Amino acid sequence: MLNFFGHKIRIITVWIFLAVIMPLNLLAGDYPKDVFDSLAFSVRTMPDDIKKYDVMQYLAVNHPDLDVVEQYSIMAFRLAKKLGRKDLAANSADIVGWCKYHKKQFLEAGKYYKDAMFFHKLAGDSLGMANSIMCMGNVYFAIGDYVRGLDTAMYALRLFAQEADSAKVGMVYRGIANSCIDFQLYKTAENYFVKAMDLDTRIGSVKNLARDYYGIGLCISNDARIYDTLKKNIAKDYFLKAKCLSEETSDYLYLVNENFDLALLYAELSVLTGDWNFADSSVICYEACQKYIEMMNFKEFDDKLEIVKASHSVLAGNYDYAFNVLDSFARKPGLTKVQRQMLSQVSVLLFFSTQNYQRWFEYIEDEIVMRNRLYVSEYGVKLDVLSSNTDIDIFISRYDGALKDNDRFFNEEREHYEFVMLIWIIIISGSCVIIALLVYYFIKDRKRNKILFEQREAILSANTELAQLNLEITVQSEELQSQTEEIERQKNFLCMANANILCNLEIAGELQQSIVPSKAFMKELFENSFVLWRPLDIVSGDFYWATKIGGLKFVAVADCTGHGVPGACLSMLGTAVLNGVVAKINPETVNAALMLDLLRNRFVTALSSAVNGEKVHDGLDIALCIFNPKEKMVSYAGAYRPLWILKDGAITEIKPDRMPIALDKDHIGNFSDHEIPIEGRETLYMFSDGIIDQFGKTESGRETKFQSRRLKELLVKIGTENADIQRCEIEKTIDNWSNGVPQTDDILLIGISIKTF
Repeated sequence: MLNFFGHKIRIITVWIFLAVIMPLNLLAGDYPKDVFDSLAFSVRTMPDDIKKYDVMQYLAVNHPDLDVVEQYSIMAFRLAKKLGRKDLAANSADIVGWCKYHKKQFLEAGKYYKDAMFFHKLAGDSLGMANSIMCMGNVYFAIGDYVRGLDTAMYALRLFAQEADSAKVGMVYRGIANSCIDFQLYKTAENYFVKAMDLDTRIGSVKNLARDYYGIGLCISNDARIYDTLKKNIAKDYFLKAKCLSEETSDYLYLVNENFDLALLYAELSVLTGDWNFADSSVICYEACQKYIEMMNFKEFDDKLEIVKASHSVLAGNYDYAFNVLDSFARKPGLTKVQRQMLSQVSVLLFFSTQNYQRWFEYIEDEIVMRNRLYVSEYGVKLDVLSSNTDIDIFISRYDGALKDNDRFFNEEREHYEFVMLIWIIIISGSCVIIALLVYYFIKDRKRNKILFEQREAILSANTELAQLNLEITVQSEELQSQTEEIERQKNFLCMANANILCNLEIAGELQQSIVPSKAFMKELFENSFVLWRPLDIVSGDFYWATKIGGLKFVAVADCTGHGVPGACLSMLGTAVLNGVVAKINPETVNAALMLDLLRNRFVTALSSAVNGEKVHDGLDIALCIFNPKEKMVSYAGAYRPLWILKDGAITEIKPDRMPIALDKDHIGNFSDHEIPIEGRETLYMFSDGIIDQFGKTESGRETKFQSRRLKELLVKIGTENADIQRCEIEKTIDNWSNGVPQTDDILLIGISIKTF
């Protein structure tokens, strides 16, 4: 019980520091820098125990630099896992995910939030798991996966309802409302903001109430026509209410957004109404934006400042400057919906002010078309269905009804009781009159009484049948309850099994990492080289191998059949076979083709028989190079994997043999050896097919592979840079190319510059 409450206190402390103390320290500039430096120095010499974790956690939640917070929270996460503290690992993973999310690294943020959910579940912390699930829903919304974001948000909603946490329920409502804004479902978004506002008003959360006002103002502003000044003034009032409350709670991130939207709204009202007081207010809000951005170092708002500055240029009559700013902004690739809407707002002001009415009417028509457009109707339908199936409103009614309005409820119940009693008196009196009449007619007419008796018997018979049906329904209900309990038991068993599998996979991944050459060893072999290795799963089917014997240096890149556990098993077998082959070669006579022939023979021997005597068809594709510095030669041989040589700005491809390292009766010949003279200006690249088969979205929205052509163009472009820069550029290009599309295969690429050969 003490551990449980200690865990809750630790969670509350972390979120208080993240939400309140860190922003205040950043603004005040009075954080204990000497204390931070002293603690950071002491961490290096401390043993890996709970005290070291507490120091790193203190640095993570108190340091003003977001990069330092990320660094120490990652270190704390790893140490907690090492110590076996699931609760601490969950807390640290939440902080890392928060850092990644605010640095716009949404995919990495999602990875850490998933880790947090996993460890919260192992620790039995349902409230912490619900919080991580809610954050994961925000990540899905941020990367554009609105359907999964909505499912996740609704799931978090149910969990918070079970924990009776109205504040977190309001946060989920705001997340759903923001997703509706992306689909221009402004009325639906406004309804969810109003729901959140009702909850925050009841619990007295000033900061969240300010965010609700801001969201409602944003919905009204976006839903208003260009010339609808009435709605724009209503939106202005909501923004001002939000700004007042945000200043009271020092919510600087929202203050930047509120002042920005007010600046644009005041500029629009100034142009449309001719009232220059609005222009002065716009400038004041712009200056407030600048102040908060400089204080908090919010660099991501620089584009917004340029747009507001362009609107002020329109008000000042400097139309050429405004046009140039808007034109350069419009030419930027990958504009979001919000950025396009900002561009449209200020462009309308420009064309209206320059009396270019033709362009102004074109923008108005574009706006009407955009508002009449059907935005993913399935999303709206799914939102309605999930909302109708969520009994959260019933919970809120019951939960808040126990806290407020007890007197009013008692009075209403008493009035209702008196009204019901009056109705019953009328019913009973009327029934007595009816019974008296029935008795009178019964005595008067025996025949009618007989008919009534027969009808009564029929009704009794029907009641008996209904009772039998009710009994059968009760039995079926008990059977269903039993089946439900069995399903729940099997579900819990599967969850435990899944947790064990994940733990074993993580151990297997660490073992696989330990058998591949380290980065230090690769740098020792080739000073200017890099390795880009991204497994699809926890364990990988791609692996690389390197060693040095005498004066020769050996490097290989291999792609085993499949990925995940089967691929990892083959990769470990391949590494073992390569080590066995290289241990018995003659350095004086060896070449790459001979190495592959020996590798295939041993691989075939290892896989020559399987269960029930059946043959297995698994194997690997490989590119192998032997570097001879003394002779300035490179011996290359390949099984389906080529060697690329970059020299003088052009790539030469040495094609491999089209036969694998596997049991294959159709390809039993010897591998071809390629002797390549080296002049010292070359860069060699070996890679698996994962990088060229990675899917991404083109500008037209169609998914296609990265392909060899794009990889060659990229390597020619960055080939003159050092190895670390090349690896970073390749990773950045692949991330931008995938654009949210999940990784399809293991990725492995090695680059070796011969300048230090």
